[in-house]
Amino acid sequence: MKYSLSAICLFIISCSSIRNINQSEELVNFAREVFGEDVTLKYNESKTFVVCYVVKKSTPQMPGNHLKFGIIDVAKNKLIYQDAKRDGSVEWVDEFNVQIKAKSEVFSKDDSLNKGMTDYKIDVRNLE
Repeated sequence: MKYSLSAICLFIISCSSIRNINQSEELVNFAREVFGEDVTLKYNESKTFVVCYVVKKSTPQMPGNHLKFGIIDVAKNKLIYQDAKRDGSVEWVDEFNVQIKAKSEVFSKDDSLNKGMTDYKIDVRNLE
């Protein structure tokens, strides 16, 4: 009886890890379809959301690096946010907040407005 219970547990664990591998492969393939082959994926700590991004280097036609990024809800396997920034970066600052930094395309006389257009955070739970 002990051995059959162990075998059942081992079977359940191996099936769930196969499912996780398939979900990961699907997520990577989805990210590649949206952002291209060079996409980088960074999961939050609990692996419930993933930031996907591509940085294209500067060209004479488009000076400055070009950041294209998005956020995927892993459970829903859905792209919930997407944007592009010039000379930008994106990174997790905690479990549910992503920090985006970029050069402003337009400038205001109000420096605090300029800061808000270039550096901001997104809470992935409500996209605010």
